[in-house]
Amino acid sequence: MLTELVKRQMRQLSAFQSGMSLVRNPNNLSEIIKLSDKLLEMAGPEDIRKFSEDLCQTPQAIGAIENRYRVESCDVKALSQYRKGTLGYSYVKHLEKNEIAPESLTPPPVKDDFTYVVAHLYETHDIWHTVTGYGTSIADELGLASFGAAQLPSQFEYLLLAGGLLNTVFYQFDQRDERMTAIAEGWVLGKKAKPFFGIRWSEFWDKPLQQVRKELHIL
Repeated sequence: MLTELVKRQMRQLSAFQSGMSLVRNPNNLSEIIKLSDKLLEMAGPEDIRKFSEDLCQTPQAIGAIENRYRVESCDVKALSQYRKGTLGYSYVKHLEKNEIAPESLTPPPVKDDFTYVVAHLYETHDIWHTVTGYGTSIADELGLASFGAAQLPSQFEYLLLAGGLLNTVFYQFDQRDERMTAIAEGWVLGKKAKPFFGIRWSEFWDKPLQQVRKELHIL
């Protein structure tokens, strides 16, 4: 029992350290991944049960989890063959513009339903960027985190928002208007849009991006 308590406290300390690193630099991808991993380690059976119940509110989400639908989002060479203006083409351009290497998009291994959800969100994160139009500035990342918070029963999105707000208070107070505007708009957009989790994005690759946005109530 004592050993488990010590392990939990060490995980909490590690998560806190990653959180503090994000306060200094909210765009630190390695710390974001570390924080996500630590939160997964800290999640208990009841946390997972409640998260799953809250997430599985649509046939789309249930079907994705049951069938373990995966997105070949890192097959950049294939996606680059789509016509200009399509979602597939625009997604590749987003990766190129922000110098995101395909190998960095490889999700963690899937062992069960919960880790599938994590992997699915990981491999679709930059698709969400592309469809919503949010870039990779801190303001845009906060906007997307707010969008995700409106759509998902995930504490992780709120931690990202908290880290971004603390960064604003202590390091970039002059950016407060831009960031708060992005957060407010992201929340409203997330509530208005159709649920993104579980979308079969491969069915949208060849559609014009503007059409995809219209279908998902982004426009």
